This record gives sequence, structure tokens and C-alpha cells, in this order.
Amino acid sequence: RIYAPKELVSIESRMRVQRAVNEVVRRFPDGVPMLSPETDMRIDVDNFRKLKKRIDGLEAMMNRHPLHGSPDLDGKVSLFAKRRELTLQHKIAKRRLKAAQGMIHKDDLRHMHRVLRRLNYTDEDGVVAMKGRVACEITSADALVTTELVFDGLFKELPPDLCVAVVASLTERVGSAGKEPKDIKMSVECKEAYEKVRVAAQIVGKQMQECQCLDISINDFMNSFRPEMMELTREWAKGTKFETCMKVAPRGMYEGSVVRSIRRINEVLWQLKGAMSIVGDAELADKFEEMQGMVKRDIVFADSLFL
Repeated sequence: RIYAPKELVSIESRMRVQRAVNEVVRRFPDGVPMLSPETDMRIDVDNFRKLKKRIDGLEAMMNRHPLHGSPDLDGKVSLFAKRRELTLQHKIAKRRLKAAQGMIHKDDLRHMHRVLRRLNYTDEDGVVAMKGRVACEITSADALVTTELVFDGLFKELPPDLCVAVVASLTERVGSAGKEPKDIKMSVECKEAYEKVRVAAQIVGKQMQECQCLDISINDFMNSFRPEMMELTREWAKGTKFETCMKVAPRGMYEGSVVRSIRRINEVLWQLKGAMSIVGDAELADKFEEMQGMVKRDIVFADSLFL
């Protein structure tokens, strides 16, 4: 410990301080040791001991780090800071994107609510009407177009085999490349039934376009309901053998695709039967059940096609 004189004006006092400093430098050539806060400075506080212990632990961790003493440490720290900044900007951008998507979804939902009100699926208060209850049950085909056909009475007036053909046009949304629906050869009965499907699709498509829910033209929406499978499924519903039905299958459609299509038709019929049971139309529910019996048979619904 060095005791400095109270006044440093006289030369003797200054010389005394200089000699003391020189002696300290001589005794400690590696530098003056640090004072101990507890023994030298007499700091006796529990919080201080905890902080000191934490600092010692952090310093030990830093000394053990692979980058400790690295010559390019400053460059790496700078790169890490840039990475942290970019990560923060990425999180902010994701948050803004999520908020923007939420606004888009809100707009889409509002537009779709308008469509449902116009088509009488909900009332002015947003309460689900009878048509809405039917549409809720249909998930394997276009719910709005299918429901329009149900309430137009198409399934009541057509025979069961033609009803199956109509359901085929509702489930088949991918047709022959470059072929317009009007160019596909069909029987007169199937053509008349398909035209009614197009009329229902036109009504729904017009409302969706006016409410900004349709990204394509009304004509393209109508053409998305394909009639290629109508003749085949009608023959299948009449009890025709599978190999005979394949003779009227669209060109390029293989047996596996036909099987999947018929199974999807059966699924839609099951959903329609359930919807009719909910709204209390027992007659139409029995008719859909009859159609299921006509469709669900033979090799198409076998557990394995290799049997």
C-alpha cells in the first residue's frame, strides 16, 4: 500500500511519491495485482458474493470456448451480430406475412359468407338454413353445386342409374386434355342431365364471381364438371359387368382410375343419404341408399383386386 503525502507542491513530496511508485513497479513487474473485494475492500454482502460467483463462472465458460484467443474473433463476432439482425428481420417479416394472410382469409371468408347468403344457405343473421345443412354433409364433391341439384329436384325426377351418372360428373373434375364437354359422345339422357349440372354450376359460379370468390371464368367453372364417366357409371349402376363397362371408358383411363372414381361416387351417395336423413326427406334418403346398392358391388369393392 502506498501512502501519499497530503500535499504534492514541494519537490520532496513529489520525489517521495515517485520512489514509492518505482518500488511498486519493481516488486510487481507483471502488473499490480487486483484488490480482493472481500479481504482488501471489506465488502461483505450476500448479493455481491452471488454476482462474483456468476461472473467467475461466465469467465470460465469464455475461457473454455473454442473461439477464446482466436485471431479473427472480432470478424466472427461481427458476422454473428449480422446473423442476429437478419434473424430478427426474418421473424418480423414472418409476423407481417401471417397478419397479411389473416387479412386475406378474412376477406375470403367475408366473400364466401356473401355467396352463402345470396344462395340462401344462411339467412341475414348468419344462421345456417336447410340448404346449408345439406351442403355441410357433402365433402367429396362440390357442396354448393350438388346441393343446388338436390333442391332443384333433379335427383327426384331422374331414374337411379342417371342419378349415379350425375354424381359421376360432380366428382370427376379432370377430363380429357383439349376436349370440350360438348364434344364428348353421350346418350341423349346423359346430355340432358349434364346440361342441368352445368346450369347449377352457372348459378353458383355467377354468384361466386360477383362476390370475388372465383379465380376462373364462369365458363371454365362450368367445364370443370366433366361428363366423361357418366356413360360408364350409368352402365355400372345398371348391373353391367366391369369388363364391359371398360369398353365405354374414356381413352387413356385405366381400371384403377375407374375403380377410384366409382368408390368416390359411392362416398358421395353415402353423404347425400345422410344429408337427406338430417333434413327429414326419407324418400330421397331411401333412393340414395338404393343407388349405393347399385354401385357398391362386384370387383370394384373387393378387398383386393388380385382375388
